[in-house]
Amino acid sequence: MNRILTERLTLRTLTTADLDDCFMESAKPSAGWKPHGAAEDTRHLLESVYIGKESIWGIVLKESGQLVGSIGLMRDYKREYDRVRSIGYAINEECRGRGYMTEAVQAVLRHGFERMGLELISAYAYPWNVGSRRVLEKCGFQYEGTLKKAAKLYDGSVHDNDCFAITREGWRAGH
Repeated sequence: MNRILTERLTLRTLTTADLDDCFMESAKPSAGWKPHGAAEDTRHLLESVYIGKESIWGIVLKESGQLVGSIGLMRDYKREYDRVRSIGYAINEECRGRGYMTEAVQAVLRHGFERMGLELISAYAYPWNVGSRRVLEKCGFQYEGTLKKAAKLYDGSVHDNDCFAITREGWRAGH
């Protein structure tokens, strides 16, 4: 099982046993995607996107064992180089602002650069997602620019995406 340990977190592979925890969060409007109306929607998402992927983890609080979010390194469809991945993450609303995501991102950056041999990790955030931008900046990502009309949401609205990246050299210089 692919695990990453930090001071307060365990990053571990997601399984179908996580369905109830994931559904409770995915049904909320604050989740960042179309709220799931049924557990079957969440099961489909888990099975098609998360389960069995070596570079996607559930974020678990060590203290309580509670699954509070997810984080992963996925192919960056805007860059064709195979030593590049894009980081994506989500955390329960109740856990925001406590430094958990910064801790998780730092651990995944280390994994990506040291274990996977990546040369660059990108990230994309909506301009209004101040919390996500703050996490990226704390972790050493540099703002590269805004991709205009880059993301279409479940409600049909189209939005800009701010692009960030960190190179292996930039990451090493910060550590």
